[in-house]
Amino acid sequence: MADYVLVHGAWCGAWCYEQLADELRGAGHRVVAVDLPGLGADAARFHPGITLGDHIAHVEAEVARAGFDRFVLVGHSYGGMVITGAAARLGARIDRWSMSMPSCPAMASRCGI
Repeated sequence: MADYVLVHGAWCGAWCYEQLADELRGAGHRVVAVDLPGLGADAARFHPGITLGDHIAHVEAEVARAGFDRFVLVGHSYGGMVITGAAARLGARIDRWSMSMPSCPAMASRCGI
């Protein structure tokens, strides 16, 4: 069985992974769906000082708290930026990673978005 770390995008929370997490757990996997600081269930504590670095560090802390040695890392939208940073720090421990509709700020700026 595998361990999964699921990271949401900017406009949702860990709740968006409830069905997937339940299905993975039902198949015997361990799952952590991360609520990023200032977003999701923690949205009431949002403030403009929260950075991408804070979100990356939070994912690292959640991986440590879960006790995952090796894991699959999944990010949706803005979560793609977060898991890219987390992968740079935890890369040797990541078996696979997947991005769903990742946010690509460099491409967006080239397209005038």
